[in-house]
Amino acid sequence: IAGAVTRNHFHFGAAGKYSRLALEQDCIGFATSAHRFRPSKDHSILSASGASPISFAIPAGKQPPIVVDMGAYLGGSGELSQDQLFKYIPATFFKFIGLGAAAHMMGGFMAGIWRSDPEVNQNAWEGANQGAFICAIDISRFRDLEHFKQEVDRHQKDIQQMIPAPGYDQANLPGTLEYQREKEWAQIGIPIGVDHQSVLNVVANKIGLEPLFSN
Repeated sequence: IAGAVTRNHFHFGAAGKYSRLALEQDCIGFATSAHRFRPSKDHSILSASGASPISFAIPAGKQPPIVVDMGAYLGGSGELSQDQLFKYIPATFFKFIGLGAAAHMMGGFMAGIWRSDPEVNQNAWEGANQGAFICAIDISRFRDLEHFKQEVDRHQKDIQQMIPAPGYDQANLPGTLEYQREKEWAQIGIPIGVDHQSVLNVVANKIGLEPLFSN
């Protein structure tokens, strides 16, 4: 098992970018991050998770790897507020509060995000208030690697035979959709939405390039 912490940086993006690196070495990857914040007496505990990114990545054999890549946060859906959602699914909020606390302890406190460095100009780098914890677990130290992968594959196939969630046409574990898209987009290119095209055109204009996309 190997682990590392980082601190004094900005948001590290999707945690899955880091957990997936362990897959290349047939290891289980875990990554989480947190930022400095103090819970306020004026805010509800429903917001206490801090929205920390958290990810697990588990290798498979012939099936896609299992990759849980999420934020420890449950916000309003646009139609319902947090308070309204809590009335319907209170247990979900308590689980996310617990996940967020664990992420904050490992990716925040253990990483040292509250350590004060008197040599640093805090005003110049006020956004560099985050830390992270990244861990890799060598499966072969616990189990025969190929047997482990075979069991993961079997479990994946069993899952795929289940009835899909309402509104979906497939039953899969997290990571399968991203795996399928990666394979497809490696061949045809990565689709870029209209909003992102507009942003890239703005950046191109700022650095003196021709627009990358036409209207």
